Amino acid sequence: MFSLLRKLFSRKVSVPPVARKTEADRSAKLSELAPLKQSVHDASSSSSPKRSVICREAVLDRQQRIVGYEFTLSLRLHSRSRLQDEMTRKIYDDLLIRSLCAFDIGNLIGNRLAIVDVSPASLALQKLQSLPVSHTILMIDAPEDYQPDLAGLIPLMQGLKAQGFNLGWNLRATDKVWREVLPHCDYLRILTPSFDGLEIANLISAAHKSKTGTSLKVFGAEITTIEDFQLCFRAGGDYFQGAFVNSRQNWLPPKSEVDRVRVMRLLNEFRAGAENEVLADAVMQDPVLTFKILRYVNSAALGFQKEITSVQQALLILGREKFYRWLSLLLFDVLNPGFIERNLIEQALVRARLMEQLAVSAEISKVNSNDLFLTGLFSLLPLMLGRTLEQVLEQITVSENVALALKSQTGPLASFLALAIACEKGDAQEMEIQAKACDVETDVLNREVLLALKWANELSS
Repeated sequence: MFSLLRKLFSRKVSVPPVARKTEADRSAKLSELAPLKQSVHDASSSSSPKRSVICREAVLDRQQRIVGYEFTLSLRLHSRSRLQDEMTRKIYDDLLIRSLCAFDIGNLIGNRLAIVDVSPASLALQKLQSLPVSHTILMIDAPEDYQPDLAGLIPLMQGLKAQGFNLGWNLRATDKVWREVLPHCDYLRILTPSFDGLEIANLISAAHKSKTGTSLKVFGAEITTIEDFQLCFRAGGDYFQGAFVNSRQNWLPPKSEVDRVRVMRLLNEFRAGAENEVLADAVMQDPVLTFKILRYVNSAALGFQKEITSVQQALLILGREKFYRWLSLLLFDVLNPGFIERNLIEQALVRARLMEQLAVSAEISKVNSNDLFLTGLFSLLPLMLGRTLEQVLEQITVSENVALALKSQTGPLASFLALAIACEKGDAQEMEIQAKACDVETDVLNREVLLALKWANELSS
């Protein structure tokens, strides 16, 4: 049963001799380790971890839906930790797990998956018990020169499995994956840049056949292009992640049920101060808009006891500001969305919610929270509509501050938009700069990023 796996995983890899460490090497190691140690100390002594911002990368399933996120700390810290020793990696893992637990990640992700990379040495960390068992995948990330102590590793894996955790294994070119380990895994994550197309196809096929009963689920990770995604998809991969999710290759504006031109005209009429009766009449001229607003206002989420039967009632009950926001969201209404559209819509929603709530949480009175919401939402509208920003702003009237942030990245809202974008990219340095400019503490930023993800997920659902 494991013959193909043995062939694929038994390739000999030449390892260069290890150079003797000099005193300078050790000093450099200690200086790099100091910020990590300090971050762990801060996390231990406070209910909310500071200094390190939680980043996320979307994970898609075969239906091209976002089903979860891999959570890391800043990418700069994360990538550096892979190259360092066991002690450093344990410190990093401990800080990441403490950060996630501090914000009750189980409640925030709902039914989505939370993928957390951990080194083999970190499987014994007591703090793992605080993670949500049913929706967490502990992805074991062994270093390239890892020499396994199977007598110690397998019991740890068995213990975590018995508690209900899902376990995965990161597979890279120089890994030596033993058949004794694979039966204790639920997932195999293939780091695709380390393999050619044929090897990836063979690995996925072998993984699906490697267990009796339920087969291993396979991640294709670090996928950079649409072509690589299609290769992994055709080969039978179950989950996919990487830069391709944000790719704009061959981008065409997605089709929508709503008449976006009519929506834009209505938004402009709102901004111009049109009376409620005029606005309601304009909405009722479009049956799709009428259906959607009545369905929305009568949804269980809003909880009105009496059924709302007219657009005029809906506008009166919701109020102009909420009605305007609802119309704005309709610009992202898409028929049969693929992964590009789904990710773009969720990005826009997270940006909008994050920017709005940062101002509320930090009690910043100098900016309008509704303007922040619209800035985040409209910042991705050119991609959604397939038009330039100038063309979009010719059709939608926005406040001066929103226009400044979108067109020239200036004005009181610009730093909030830059901060939201930096969070998406995992750019630690830019996050620090923009968080300071917005007067937002790191613990507030972490909390609001995760809450924005939850809000966007619930709204999309």
